[in-house]
Amino acid sequence: MSDSKSENQPDNSLRDIENQSDNEPDNGPCDGPDDGPSDDQDGDQVLTPNLNLSSEDFAPFEVWARRVAGLDHDEINVFWDAHMALILFWLRSLRVEPSNTKEAENRARKAVEKDTTTSKWKTSFLLAQIAESEAIEILSPVAQKLYDDNLLWQNNVRRKEMLANMLIQLGEKYLETGESPNVIKSAVESYNKSLGVYRGNHEAHRWAIERLAEKCFWNEVILLVEAVPKAQVLPAQHEGLSTKQFLAPWVYVFDRFAKQMLLVARQLHRWDLLQDVFELGLAGVPSNFPYGRFLSQRNYAWCLLHHPSTRDKGIGILEKITKETPTDRRFSNAIFTELTATLVPIYTRREVMKKKSRANSAPNAGLTPTNRAEQRVLWLYWQYTNASKGSDSAFKKAATQLYFACYIFIRGEAQKAKGYAKELIQLCLQWMTDTDPTNDYTAFWNLALVFSTFHDEENLWAAWDMMAVARKVEFDADVADWEERKIFQRIPDHHLSSQGMLPTATVASLHGHMPVARGPVWMTVGRFSSMRIAGRSSRMEL
Repeated sequence: MSDSKSENQPDNSLRDIENQSDNEPDNGPCDGPDDGPSDDQDGDQVLTPNLNLSSEDFAPFEVWARRVAGLDHDEINVFWDAHMALILFWLRSLRVEPSNTKEAENRARKAVEKDTTTSKWKTSFLLAQIAESEAIEILSPVAQKLYDDNLLWQNNVRRKEMLANMLIQLGEKYLETGESPNVIKSAVESYNKSLGVYRGNHEAHRWAIERLAEKCFWNEVILLVEAVPKAQVLPAQHEGLSTKQFLAPWVYVFDRFAKQMLLVARQLHRWDLLQDVFELGLAGVPSNFPYGRFLSQRNYAWCLLHHPSTRDKGIGILEKITKETPTDRRFSNAIFTELTATLVPIYTRREVMKKKSRANSAPNAGLTPTNRAEQRVLWLYWQYTNASKGSDSAFKKAATQLYFACYIFIRGEAQKAKGYAKELIQLCLQWMTDTDPTNDYTAFWNLALVFSTFHDEENLWAAWDMMAVARKVEFDADVADWEERKIFQRIPDHHLSSQGMLPTATVASLHGHMPVARGPVWMTVGRFSSMRIAGRSSRMEL
């Protein structure tokens, strides 16, 4: 469009295209004489369209989009031009090697120039997404002007959300620019301003916290976190999420937030902030989301376990979960498995400390009477047993019971503890005697855990040695399978080594056709085996 035209007057090229297509069926911009590719046409050309579009190529798409949107020809204005420029920019950016986006940028700049509104904020916001290198320069004055003009947006929910997104995008651009104190300060201010406008995009705010935590800007992380409950959102019909709803997703996604909060608490001794955030977030987790509530409590407790002054509170939260867990086994089985893996080792460590203390004060005292900790373990075992009934994973159930076996053994009841480990031992023996060499390593690994639980050091080292043997047998089986495929496919040796698929020495060794063990590992070395592996001799009876 030329400068002499008004902003609402469309380009004649679009009118010409529209007139040409008036008598054609309007099934979309990609209609053609053929329903599909010809026999000699490359399928990749159809699946990967040519996105290097000029304005002439893009015009039919624009006409079709306007028809779908139900817009008359005279309704095209600067906002339409800015949106079309952004779409053209996206199409070109999607290429593996992005093509020239200058044409899209020029169209967006013309839209900003012809925008007759006072702030030009809509067209400027779209231009900033195209001219990314100038995004801060474009957005900063516009966002500040809008932020100061409350009457423009405070009673319009849609505009509040858009202004908040503009401030968030400005904050993201600051974080991408560098790590100078002024830049980081501007980013934090922009994010916190967005909270005062519309509190809805918790993902973007959490992303900023993660970025700052990765760079160890702990004080700035605290400013972002503290701003959530402090932000005063102006009243409107819909003001977005409440503080509790905003924080709820943060507290049950451990990898994205709880870990950063733990680091902040450790670095700056702000355990009070950690507790405030988690307790507010817990209050916002929906009651019909039991597993999310469990994850929130577990993450909170896990953080509290890392400080002596809050450790008992963390244990109390985990113990409270055992009384609140729903009866639905879809959740309870997974919940009690995690609780067992967390709580029972804590009880075991405390029992070890008590045992050492008793040994110093009364060496011949013998087995201690049942205490409160043991009652909790027995209660947890009963809950776990009920929750795991009908579980598809026999191994997971057997492996979890080893936690209880360890605690009972430390208590001094060795025979009873062996009963808890019986199922896992039986599974390991079953794997060791089948014809699958790939599960022998797992069998010996779990046997090593059993021997460690019962302080059987000799068999523990033997199990570790057998793990090395199992890995060797598994590798030999893989090499044999590769040899069979190589012979079948007749792949040249020089191709294997030159393409980096296998080292040259390995390719050469394939021609030896060494016999490969196909049975259980213990058959490879003998049922009663004396071995010397890695310079250490050991003996284990299976």
